[in-house]
Amino acid sequence: MASWRLRAAMPRDREAAWTLLREAGLPTEGVDDNFPAGYFVAESGERPVAVAGLERYGSFGLLRSLAVSPAWRRRGIGKALTDRLLALAGAMGLEAVYLLTTTAQAYFTKMGFRCVDRKDAPAGIRESVEFAKACPESAICMSRKPIP
Repeated sequence: MASWRLRAAMPRDREAAWTLLREAGLPTEGVDDNFPAGYFVAESGERPVAVAGLERYGSFGLLRSLAVSPAWRRRGIGKALTDRLLALAGAMGLEAVYLLTTTAQAYFTKMGFRCVDRKDAPAGIRESVEFAKACPESAICMSRKPIP
C-alpha cells in the first residue's frame, strides 16, 4: 500500500486540487478567493491525492472542498484532513465549523457534525460563495465545534 502525507497547500497545487474537486463533483466557485491559505492536501510522492479547506468568516469556519481521489478512498485520508482542519479551527479560536453536503451527511455525522437549518448558520457563512452561489439549496448544512 502506497503511503501518503498531509501538508499545507501551495499555489502549485491549484490544478491538482481543481481536478480532485471536479472528479468528486464539488464546486470550485469561490475556492480561488482563499486557495491556498487554509487548504491542505494529502500527497503520495509529489502528487496530491486529496484536498480540503477551511475558510474563516468572523468567528466561524467553513469546511469545504473535501475531495479524495477515488483510488485513495477508504484509507483515512478524508478523516485526517477533516481532523487537521478542525484542529486548525480550534487553534484559530473559531466557535464552530460549518459545511454543506449533498452526498456525505452520514460520513460527517460520524465525524461529530450535526445537521442545522441553513438559515441558522451565521451571516458570514451564509454570505460565503459556497452558501450563496456554489452549493444547491438542497445541500444539507452541518456544524460542530472545533478540536481544542
